[in-house]
Amino acid sequence: MDISYHSSGEIASGFDTGKVSEMQKHPKSLEAFADLKYQDSLLSWVISVDNIIIDNLVQNLSDKLLILHWDQALLSSSHQPDDTLLRSYGSSVAGEVLGPKGYVPKNEDRLHKLIPLHLSPGQKANVDFNPKLTELFNSGRLFGVRYEPGKTTLIESGIGNWLLIKLPVDWGGQPLTMHIKLTALDAKARISYF
Repeated sequence: MDISYHSSGEIASGFDTGKVSEMQKHPKSLEAFADLKYQDSLLSWVISVDNIIIDNLVQNLSDKLLILHWDQALLSSSHQPDDTLLRSYGSSVAGEVLGPKGYVPKNEDRLHKLIPLHLSPGQKANVDFNPKLTELFNSGRLFGVRYEPGKTTLIESGIGNWLLIKLPVDWGGQPLTMHIKLTALDAKARISYF
């Protein structure tokens, strides 16, 4: 994960370079990828992904109001470098469930935009979403991973593929755009039983 702040299309000055660390999970955890934690003087961000869902725990570490404009977020990828508006089949922002409730068939009329998230100094909240990945990766799975159903063989590992989230933010009245880039460095397939 790599995060940078941009203003008027340029990398914004005056922001420290954050630190990324990997968070260990219990060996029997169902998530395929390790959680990543990013922290700088402005915020703390823990991101957890599986092959279709992205979960974010964000905390405002500054002394100013931080607004994350998820409703304006753009996505692009190594397979589709053109920006596309973030729309989700199911999501929640700070505990508010968005979109259709219950089982959601994956068709166009079920997609919705997220809402902005307002974080007061010290406040933390969770944002999760299930984006339309077919616009970003041919396989319809994060990083373009493909596997044979019922087998632990990867047809395409997705290693080296990336997803870029361009998230407009307002930090104490200062408009910025965060670029959150996730790149697959490793991949494994497994069979889960429920």
